Amino acid sequence: MAMAEGLFRAPHKGVVDVPARGRVEVKRVKLSGSDVPCLIRVKLEGEFSSLNLLLEAEGASRAFKYYEGVYSLIVKKPGEYSLVLSNEKSYDQREIWYEIHGSRLYRVKGLIRVYKVKEFSPRTLLVTDGRRFMVLKRISHIQDVLEAERYSGISAWLAVRHEQVPRLLHANFERMYTLSEYVEGKPLSKIIERYRRERVNRDPVEIARIIRELLNPLMYASKLGIIHRDVKPANVIVSPRGRVYLIDWELACWLKDCHRPVGQYPYAPPEAGEGEYDERSDVYSLGVIIAEALRALGEQLPGGTELGGIAEDKARELKKLSEDMRAKEPQARPGLEEVSRRLEDIIGR
Repeated sequence: MAMAEGLFRAPHKGVVDVPARGRVEVKRVKLSGSDVPCLIRVKLEGEFSSLNLLLEAEGASRAFKYYEGVYSLIVKKPGEYSLVLSNEKSYDQREIWYEIHGSRLYRVKGLIRVYKVKEFSPRTLLVTDGRRFMVLKRISHIQDVLEAERYSGISAWLAVRHEQVPRLLHANFERMYTLSEYVEGKPLSKIIERYRRERVNRDPVEIARIIRELLNPLMYASKLGIIHRDVKPANVIVSPRGRVYLIDWELACWLKDCHRPVGQYPYAPPEAGEGEYDERSDVYSLGVIIAEALRALGEQLPGGTELGGIAEDKARELKKLSEDMRAKEPQARPGLEEVSRRLEDIIGR
């Protein structure tokens, strides 16, 4: 009998054969009152068809939900459970590899259909409905901005249907929160901090590639007349496969509606202080990110020439681009497409 504590600490892995029209117990687990509610997620690999995953206890069974390659189920009551694979086919299905993950869940005040998995920050939670992970973000701290701009940020987020932008799933203006897709990865802020702390991967091309990828959703939004207004390293997620996502679009707006000062120093452009924005406002924020990353890689900015092990030509070009992007006047900054072209030149050379 596997105790729940072990299930929560590390995944259980193994391989089973499932006979024709038969059943196999994959794992037994005992859950105490302090273990529930919890989420059990199971990944299966191998050549298989029509396998059902069940959770059984005292003669009753519940089927796991299947979503994007993972079987998942929320368990709310303590007890002894069996995870069972059922084969409906008339032939054996062999070498089915499994990986079982367990996560304790916590109630979210005011919500009954989602549970907290962990807290990213006091305002941002990783939650689940038993089928998928989502991000719940409290937005009461920007309620005045949203109301003054007629919830332009929420409308803009819904309009930006881009593969590098997590979808907004739900917005509640009475309780002031949003639910959006969760993307797994590491914030760019932590990547930059790793550069600063460990002096690793001193090639500036990596940063150039990340910023180039980040331009894709920004250019898409710009063509719709939308700017993000909160571009900063913490809002850039790099997935394990290197995919770059831009998150937290609550402060985005249609340019015709933007008039409230928002953003975070030092990433907010000068014009943001007056509540005035331009399609190049996000360009300024990207320029600050490039400068911050170069400093972390060893480049002394502004005006420094000590490049250490960094490829000097690429670092200098990236530094010059960053300076152009951080021009005080929006009209003096390069547009998103020009930034993209110059980054491609740096990366490709």
